[in-house]
Amino acid sequence: MRLAGEVGATRARPLIGRYGQSNAGTVAFDRAVTVGGEFTGNAWGRGADGLGFAYGWLRSSSGFRRDTAADPTLVGFAADGAEQVAELYYRWRVNEQLALTPDLQHVRRAAADRYTKPITAVGLRALYAF
Repeated sequence: MRLAGEVGATRARPLIGRYGQSNAGTVAFDRAVTVGGEFTGNAWGRGADGLGFAYGWLRSSSGFRRDTAADPTLVGFAADGAEQVAELYYRWRVNEQLALTPDLQHVRRAAADRYTKPITAVGLRALYAF
């Protein structure tokens, strides 16, 4: 089952919320909630640019928690709780063909491992349209 929708969205400030749930099969995460949004650059005179943010919460499934608790060597730890991910990005439209997007992501409890230190990653996406 998956639900998705845009809440309170406008063209200048799109907001999005999603919910997903797995009811069958073997999965590490059985529920996910994500929210996010993007502000267009109109406010600072760069209408094609965008400043975006997102947050995700992914709950470890009872089967994954049970299996990793019974055999911690399966993935190297006993899963517990949920993984949380936050993202912040800025899309810079260089010209009509090129957009560069520096991106910052922060992950807590990666793979639902309560003992894992938080992870911060920096990236750069490039989009070239021709």
